[in-house]
Amino acid sequence: MKKITACFLVIVLCLFTLSACSGQNSDVPSEDGSSEKECAFLGSYIDVSDMGYTLQITEEDGTVQVNLSVPDEGDFQGEGTCEGDKLTATLSNEKIESPIIVEIVPAESGDDLITLTVTDAKEGIQTGESFTFMPGEPAVQESMDWVGRWYDLTSQRATMSIIPNEENGKYKVEITWSSSAATLSAWRMDADYDAKQKTLSYKNGWMGELTYAEDGSVASEETKWEDAEGSFTLNEDGHLLWTDSKEESAKDFVLERYTAPGPSKENFVEEYFHVIGGYGQGTSGSSLAEAKAACEAYRFASDYEIWNTDIPAMRDTMLAAWESMSEEEQAAFDANFIDVVKLLDLVLSDYEGNAGVFEDAGVGEEMKALLDRDFSALSWSTLCANTLTMGNSED
Repeated sequence: MKKITACFLVIVLCLFTLSACSGQNSDVPSEDGSSEKECAFLGSYIDVSDMGYTLQITEEDGTVQVNLSVPDEGDFQGEGTCEGDKLTATLSNEKIESPIIVEIVPAESGDDLITLTVTDAKEGIQTGESFTFMPGEPAVQESMDWVGRWYDLTSQRATMSIIPNEENGKYKVEITWSSSAATLSAWRMDADYDAKQKTLSYKNGWMGELTYAEDGSVASEETKWEDAEGSFTLNEDGHLLWTDSKEESAKDFVLERYTAPGPSKENFVEEYFHVIGGYGQGTSGSSLAEAKAACEAYRFASDYEIWNTDIPAMRDTMLAAWESMSEEEQAAFDANFIDVVKLLDLVLSDYEGNAGVFEDAGVGEEMKALLDRDFSALSWSTLCANTLTMGNSED
């Protein structure tokens, strides 16, 4: 099996980690004054692929304790042994008779990521399964379940988006209500997730009326207020309910999550894998071809709203597409993928400073327009993370 290798990872979720993994063993003085090695992996982790797995590694009285939480399976708990950059643990679960053995090592892509591989399992989780985790509290994973698009069932005219706000570590919430083709009511707020209460709450609620010009640009924006307080909670049916100190109609909202359909297997093959694997390295014009491929791959993520798809279903489709390709096609993608990711990382951090190669390739304006799209960066980072962790391809 040949795993897609990576030297780095662009992912918005990493901006929301609440704890950090040192990545190295550190010397800890013992009672007799000698130096002992502290396990490098102590901390809390969430999986990068938004599958709901969480991992906690602690040390009590010199014994490493590991707790792996798996959706629908529950907690796998047990003791582990750290040896250098590897942690081996035997974990038990009340639902299965036989324990599983896992091995935890630093991920190939670095960036404080770790990989957990199941090396022996008789039932439940399958032997050979691997999961990639990043530092973060389980509450962060739980709150990510709220991220996405929501639709008001009551009015059938209002929609809401919730995304991580990379600027302040909160969640950016926006509700829009279309009054006519040219006017729109909008509510915006930066919310904090309360793990204990399981709510998103805010104190900076803004509300305004937007008027649009014929070309779709905002002609005017009138602020009504910008100091409302409120919260969102999930009811038993999985609907979001809204309370707001100034918006009286908030109590009538019943918001239901909806997801984008996502790409088909054929879409993944032709518009993503073949696009990135479709140019040769080190050939004349390869840098321009790489810029074109990067632009097309970024458009693919944005057009299909990868950030708002059913992630498990999307991953299954992606893996099916990958396995449908020949070894030569897979190798071509592997050879180019990380270079495309690095190029997009540069242009996302500083477009003006890195726009030259896109302009020379004839896609400068297209790339700039894509970067200005709502949620495009989140869609791309979600696609990257799931590409890196989607599985292995057969040799």
